[in-house]
Amino acid sequence: MTKIHNPNDALRRARIEKGWTQRHLAEQIGTNQFTVARWEAGVAFPSPYFRRQLCEVFAASPEVLGMIPTEITETIAAKSERSYMRFAVPASLTPDELIGRDALLDDIRRILCADPPSHQLALYGMPGVGKTTLASVLAHDSVIQERFPDGVLWIGLGPNPQLVPLLNGWGMALGVPSAELAQLTRVERLIQALQLACGNRRFLFIIDDVWQIEDALNCKVGGSSCTHLVTTRSMPIAFHFAPSHAIKVPELYEEQGIHLLTHLAPEAVALEPTQAQELVQRVGGLPLALSLVGRYLQSQSLSKQPRRIRTALEKIRDVAQRMQLAQPYAPTERPPNLKPDAPYSLQMAIAASEEVLPDTTRHLFHTLSVFAPKPSSFTEDAAHAASGMEIDDFVSGIDMLTDSGLIESTDAGRYTIHQSIADYLHLSPRDAEAERRMAGWYVAFCESYDRPADYQLLDSEIDNILLALDHARNQDLKETYVRGVIALANYLRFRGLTESAYDYLKYAYEMANSINDPPQRARVLLFLARMAEYQGKYDEAETAIQEGIVIANSTGEVETYCDFYLLLGVLNKKHGDAQQAQVYWEQGLTIARNNQLHKRICGILVQKQR
Repeated sequence: MTKIHNPNDALRRARIEKGWTQRHLAEQIGTNQFTVARWEAGVAFPSPYFRRQLCEVFAASPEVLGMIPTEITETIAAKSERSYMRFAVPASLTPDELIGRDALLDDIRRILCADPPSHQLALYGMPGVGKTTLASVLAHDSVIQERFPDGVLWIGLGPNPQLVPLLNGWGMALGVPSAELAQLTRVERLIQALQLACGNRRFLFIIDDVWQIEDALNCKVGGSSCTHLVTTRSMPIAFHFAPSHAIKVPELYEEQGIHLLTHLAPEAVALEPTQAQELVQRVGGLPLALSLVGRYLQSQSLSKQPRRIRTALEKIRDVAQRMQLAQPYAPTERPPNLKPDAPYSLQMAIAASEEVLPDTTRHLFHTLSVFAPKPSSFTEDAAHAASGMEIDDFVSGIDMLTDSGLIESTDAGRYTIHQSIADYLHLSPRDAEAERRMAGWYVAFCESYDRPADYQLLDSEIDNILLALDHARNQDLKETYVRGVIALANYLRFRGLTESAYDYLKYAYEMANSINDPPQRARVLLFLARMAEYQGKYDEAETAIQEGIVIANSTGEVETYCDFYLLLGVLNKKHGDAQQAQVYWEQGLTIARNNQLHKRICGILVQKQR
């Protein structure tokens, strides 16, 4: 043993008076016999955590137990602090990597330091959300050091880990002779040797970037006094490993994201605060994305030239430029899922998750690019329709994407896709067939729910409905586009989006003309007239009505024909010509009665009585 500097006889006497061995005392306070022996011999000094533990078990003050630090014991404590084991732990973090995570870190600390202790904990979430960063913060945390006085051992797995060499590193750190390790070529025997070497010591084992639950379980080598923490993209892995303590790591709120961006690139945020806010929204508060763009803006702000900063901001508005921003890493700190010599960009981080998917699931993943990203969501039925897949393959695929963190389940039968993952998908060629299928499904949906009582259903789908109209327009699906606009026009007016409805209708009129569909053209003219009348554009409304009456009469569209006369009466009444309004309503009433259009009859009679 190292030469005795200042034996702690008070602690040794207190232990003997209790009738305890060093091993028994170690068990009482959650450490090991070797550590207690070092304290009593004076070659190590208890940390503040163990000082409190010792005072509690002996019901004595620090003075009585000889634990008021002297100059010698302070030197021993400092030496003990410096020798605290951190094996393969990433380097200390910069302050920006902690922004927005205080509450989450406090929650994790409470779990790790609970009594009785938690032996398993898992952090899970989408690529780039900061799971590894949080684990690294914990590995350097003073509270965690008190809780796990023997050290923190880190291992990074990735999709295809070589477990024996990785566990050998832990073996050497735990003091297993290299000659013995060389003979342990099977994982099972190696685990047994590591558990024996760990003994009663209290370590925190961090198993980073887990892709298969079997790999995580094979890394549970600590004893009963240890805790194992995993980080993973997979929700099922997290809950399998730590059923009671699986914690989802969320994106940053917008305010936190702006705080992070301001910390990294204060000149850029001060110069263009609106663009900075839009940038945080575009990346959905994803920490990796914000860190990458923040450091890029920081590098472009060093000269403090406004022109250069504005050019940089404009550059990263482009999705491809933003997704390919890369972060350099020291060889020892490279993420285990990163290919050799590959830059660590947001694109590469997401691609790592895609590459392990079966072909059918990858196909489904890319079809989801047709939907609006978070905060919008889409239904399982809509996704199935857009994919064109057999139901069994689709269900398997949507579950796999959810489990891997590439999409998020938001409610029963609903999902959302993060903005940065949507950006990643948009780097691939457009899936024209998926756009066509998605447009057709949403147009049929609007046609099924076109009454005011149904409008709440349309509210939850409106972003995707409008995107479906864009897809129909881009794919030259003229009939689909016209049907969709007609089905949606009343909803848009009801929700106060009259200008938008008017623009959609004008383009739908052009499409109806180009496909020579007189009945649909008449219906579009009817809605155009209604929107123009609602906006006070009476001349435009009357022009549309007169053209529509001719078309509806020639095609035998009696319902539309009747509606034109109803609207023409309303228009004349607003012009102050109540007598002429009655004439038009009577004409409409005659048409409705001759064709037994009961709803029209009621509508006209209501107008006549007003």
